[in-house]
Amino acid sequence: MKKNKLIKYLTAASVLLVSVYFVITSVNFLQPAAFIDLMNYDITFKNVFFNFRIPRIWTAFAIGSALAVSGTVFQALLRNPLADSYTTGVSGGAAFGISLALFTGGGSLSASLYAFGGSILSVVIVYFIQKKFSIFSNVVILAGVALSMIFSSAVMFVYAVSESREVHKAMLWLMGDLSIARYELLPPVFIFIIILSGVLLLYSKHLDIISLGKEYTVTLGISSASIRNIFFCAAVLTSLSVLLGGIIGFIGLMIPHLIRKIFSPKHFILITVSFFCGGIFLAVCDTAGKIAADPFELPAGVMTGFIGGLFFIYSAIRRKS
Repeated sequence: MKKNKLIKYLTAASVLLVSVYFVITSVNFLQPAAFIDLMNYDITFKNVFFNFRIPRIWTAFAIGSALAVSGTVFQALLRNPLADSYTTGVSGGAAFGISLALFTGGGSLSASLYAFGGSILSVVIVYFIQKKFSIFSNVVILAGVALSMIFSSAVMFVYAVSESREVHKAMLWLMGDLSIARYELLPPVFIFIIILSGVLLLYSKHLDIISLGKEYTVTLGISSASIRNIFFCAAVLTSLSVLLGGIIGFIGLMIPHLIRKIFSPKHFILITVSFFCGGIFLAVCDTAGKIAADPFELPAGVMTGFIGGLFFIYSAIRRKS
């Protein structure tokens, strides 16, 4: 048993190392020696790498980390393996915010802030709903779905009265295109993501108990205030990811599933490993999107959608067999 675990851990570590190497050096499939030569002798390449490539890698890492951690938490809170970062309707609120910003003539910075505002609005509405009922109630999931439907209708209305050029900009953001991300927002937002992930890590024992069900939660004295704090931290994490790079799906569903199977269902390990694996996974998807359809770029959200869809089809077939 220990030998099998060791093999799993070594395999996972190897995959992570290869992924990091791929993300850093895959600008034109560079070999290590060629990459080092370019860094030493090509000033233009060096400037592009540090001023554009590195910020984009860190942006992808920050978004992926936030989505993976918040997905892990929502799956524990709602005791639903299909719950993810966007269960609270955050994606719908963000989409409406972006569409409204572009319709009113705002730039990309205002679009980011409108998206953050829309996602926070959705979080606040669901927060008060779960406060009235219970985090264990299906009403929370239904409220998130209903909010997403309402916001989607509002987005369609905005598109109907907007110019096609503005609609195209909004669509790029909704597809999670990191080429239009606001890199200047990365340092403060990433700091908040790290802080909120650390706070959720402190609640890891609570999440272990909560995931067992309502009876254990009540019996072992997990307070409603603690549950609300966990919920709000996870929802704000999702909102911060939207603020950085738009709407990117499946990471909050897929990464926790894999980490739970490979490593451990204990939430201290689950949150920690999901943080790093989610970030690296999105950075890999973004890099693959840059080179898969050269000279065009596939948005990171498109890549995660393809991979996530195939992953869940495979999981459903395997479970049935």
